[in-house]
Amino acid sequence: MEANLEQAVKKLISDFECPTDALKHAMEDFDELRRKGLEKDDEMLAMAPAYISSVPTGEETGDFLALDLGGTNLRVCWVRLLGEGKYEMKQSKATLPREIVRNESAQPLVDFICDHIELFINENFPEKVGVPEKEFLPMGFTFSYPMSQRSIVDTTLIRWTKGFNIPEAIGLDFGSTLTQGMKDRKLPVVIEAVINDTVGTLVTRAYTSNAYNTIMGVIFGTGSNGAYIENSSDIPKLNDAGNKEKMLINIEWGASSFKSLPATRYDLLLDHDTPNPGRQMFEKRVSGMYLGELFRRALFHLIKVYNFNNGIIPPSVTDSWSLETSVLSRIVVNRSAENIKEVLRPYGIRFRDDSEALLIYDVAYCIGRRSARISSVPIASLYLTTGHAGKKADIGVDGSLVEHYPNFVGMLRDALKDVLGEDEKNISIGIAKDGSGIGAALCALQAVKEK
Repeated sequence: MEANLEQAVKKLISDFECPTDALKHAMEDFDELRRKGLEKDDEMLAMAPAYISSVPTGEETGDFLALDLGGTNLRVCWVRLLGEGKYEMKQSKATLPREIVRNESAQPLVDFICDHIELFINENFPEKVGVPEKEFLPMGFTFSYPMSQRSIVDTTLIRWTKGFNIPEAIGLDFGSTLTQGMKDRKLPVVIEAVINDTVGTLVTRAYTSNAYNTIMGVIFGTGSNGAYIENSSDIPKLNDAGNKEKMLINIEWGASSFKSLPATRYDLLLDHDTPNPGRQMFEKRVSGMYLGELFRRALFHLIKVYNFNNGIIPPSVTDSWSLETSVLSRIVVNRSAENIKEVLRPYGIRFRDDSEALLIYDVAYCIGRRSARISSVPIASLYLTTGHAGKKADIGVDGSLVEHYPNFVGMLRDALKDVLGEDEKNISIGIAKDGSGIGAALCALQAVKEK
């Protein structure tokens, strides 16, 4: 093994380090950004009121459709809320074609969604075809992209994230656009609520956990974002809260950028090759969509400059976005040369000796660890600054990183302990399974009740 490769990996690991003091400074920056976003629109953090004023108790009941437009898949679901925190669900899932999510026009996406809603209804509710509007199926729509809201159904798309790029849709009410598409197709569905997946995660955790102190919903998946419960009186830009004391807030924290956590060369190169350079900098360091690409760029640099892999750059390392985050997951699950060789062999990566393989493990590990440590910043900041410090608090989480990335939650908790000390023990973190589906149904139920 060449000595300069070992030194290069040590430098890379150092660049991805997130010292505790830097995290604490980032927490202060985040709180300042949060307050600015609550005061007025068009700030770095959207801080969008969700027009949902309470969380479920677990006793809610009813039947609803749920539509979930995520970063990778489209799902159409039927949800039956049974009370006692229980539910039944039937769903259909389809992968979103790249040519639809990167398109000048929104119409191909609308048509794709309507196709799958129509198929789901024909298979599961054929008796609803042709019914009058008063008998339409109520639906909650989880739309996991930055949006401002004027009510629980009136929204405006601020920007696309997660690799979407449909310029025509920006500034429009996508829910209304979809409603018109369904009307043109004579689909017996009415959208009762439009929510973000983080809001869905929060209400789902509250419904299913019996914790009675759920304060946040957090997504660590293709993208990263959070929602929390705010006092309406502390939202200056909220002109009409009615008599509602509380309001769920969709933060859109993927847009955060912290001076105390400088970007590495790999972050800057990755950002340059995205549809939204200079935006979503937090998300590009944390979320599952980007970790594999950061690892690929690190490998490319080590091969080209330090003669790793005998200086041979295979196609899997040459082509952008060719290594998924699942590759990192398979590497970091076991720090053994045998495992690392097995995982990377199909990608044309060879090692001179076992110690070289372990160096590449360390590269993969530090990228995932940084993601978890940065993820602690908004959680810890919200816990301390929104009236929960020193108290028991529950957080619902969802997404591929918390479900599938080895020890992600453990590394997150380590970072929370670093910045919160003993208060970390007051925080419970639990999976809100399928927050985008169950949460959409729960919010549709609240909307129907408030009509």
